[in-house]
Amino acid sequence: MSLKALIITSALLIFFTCGICSAEDFTPFKGIVTSDGIHIRSDSTVSSPVICDAGKGDSLEVLAELYEWYKVRVPGDAPSFVRKDLIAKEAGSSAEIIKERINIRLEPNESSPIIGRAIKGEVVNIVADAGAWYKIKPVTKSFGWIHKRFVQKDNSPGPAEPKPLPQPSEKEIRKELSGTPEGPGENSVSVEGIVRPQGIFFNRKTTHKIVDRSGKEYFLRCDKQTLNQFNNYRARITGTLRTLPGYAYPLIEVKKIEYLE
Repeated sequence: MSLKALIITSALLIFFTCGICSAEDFTPFKGIVTSDGIHIRSDSTVSSPVICDAGKGDSLEVLAELYEWYKVRVPGDAPSFVRKDLIAKEAGSSAEIIKERINIRLEPNESSPIIGRAIKGEVVNIVADAGAWYKIKPVTKSFGWIHKRFVQKDNSPGPAEPKPLPQPSEKEIRKELSGTPEGPGENSVSVEGIVRPQGIFFNRKTTHKIVDRSGKEYFLRCDKQTLNQFNNYRARITGTLRTLPGYAYPLIEVKKIEYLE
């Protein structure tokens, strides 16, 4: 190998290695858009399709970076489409994903860019009919890209964490759940709040809880992968309530989860 080729190869290796290290060290943050009419694109290039526009003062969740671009979670009004044969429509505007892993697209056609993904059992909210497709509210795993020069870090303090409440032991939880299942409609609840990761529960290293507006917390019994889709987002949890005597944390056996803006 010539000296010139060796220098070029070494430079490229350093360039890509630094890029990988930078991505691994990145800490997600809340960003504020600094100008009006800024494009959020489907990829980290100026030629990629525009998903939607962000305005000055808009808040975005910045998740990663790639050179001069930030990867962000798309806003709640971004266009999103899913094929009708991949979901089962429920009452009202809700529908459930019935396939293991599906693509959410920018437009109602198979050649449109993929902007998100959803898993089986996830609930989506239908906005409009689009032929063989439904327009839906963006799922939690819907992402776009915005140029760094139009985003600055929001350093304003976030909401205070709710005061921790007593937690039942695993033995007490198992004892409570070993009883006879509730009949249809009995002890059915619907709670709106922020879904958050929780500590050890049912011998699982990570599970979840939901915190409502009053600060009341509920354990959530559901598939961890499904709940991870809603981490730190507002959601409506519907299920069967199990009250654990002597403790402030009741348990909800989750039957349905809906993302809320």
